[in-house]
Amino acid sequence: GYARQLACRRGNSAYSLFRNSNVPNSWLTIDTFFAFEKMKNLTFVDEEIQQKTLLYLRSLQNSETGCFSPTGSFYTIQNDEHNVIHFSAYVLMRLLLSGQYGTGDTLITNLTRCLENVTMEDEKIYTLAYVFHAAAVAKMLPLWERLYTYLMKQNITEGQEDL
Repeated sequence: GYARQLACRRGNSAYSLFRNSNVPNSWLTIDTFFAFEKMKNLTFVDEEIQQKTLLYLRSLQNSETGCFSPTGSFYTIQNDEHNVIHFSAYVLMRLLLSGQYGTGDTLITNLTRCLENVTMEDEKIYTLAYVFHAAAVAKMLPLWERLYTYLMKQNITEGQEDL
């Protein structure tokens, strides 16, 4: 699996869905990075490749907002303007859950700044659910509480007539 996945790595250290494709997919890139981090205790993972992949991911981060602009698509939110917030929450979760990065890392600090500035009314519930999960993983209690309150108000209970 490791060698097969490396065959999908592009020259810029991003990963593509197919070996012969030059179209980078940031969703696959963060997932591959995460998987390789988690399997380090099982097999050799080239740390230089991981660091180059992390540099590629850092290049997607807006220095002003801290948010990430994804490349490629994710089947549930293709062509969606909410991709930036959704992807940023996803990256935050993956980096923290990999066990290699803490909340003091600049990359993580900038990501938390991005998510703290989310305007809930402008985002889809699906995206907010990812932000909610990321806030829990990052132990961002004020954001988590704000999201919880907002999401509970949006909650649709069984049997509601005004759907």
